[in-house]
Amino acid sequence: EERRLIDMIRESMSAIGENFCTQCGYCMPCKQGVNIPAIFQMWNILRGYGGAEYARLEYMKMREQRHWADFAGKSAEHCVECRECEAKCPNKLPIVDDLKRAHADLTAEGWGEKAKI
Repeated sequence: EERRLIDMIRESMSAIGENFCTQCGYCMPCKQGVNIPAIFQMWNILRGYGGAEYARLEYMKMREQRHWADFAGKSAEHCVECRECEAKCPNKLPIVDDLKRAHADLTAEGWGEKAKI
């Protein structure tokens, strides 16, 4: 039973990849108001935990700045690619590129030409 649970968790985590946001918040605050940890949390829910519908709905609410959204802040398309967040990330994540991928996955669209996966 425990082995099966461990295998299930390992499989879910492999969908997220080896390098992922741990929501430490060191990348914050973003001068543009982008809620980087929340976006990555929704992306992780979409990719690794089978919560695609919830993650996409919450991201849509974030994009529309609905006051009842579970996640406050601005969505990824508000990123101006200053990369200040990347300099502060202890995990050395490519935050700007990952925001583009997260946005594309969470919306089934991208922003700008660079957002194509």
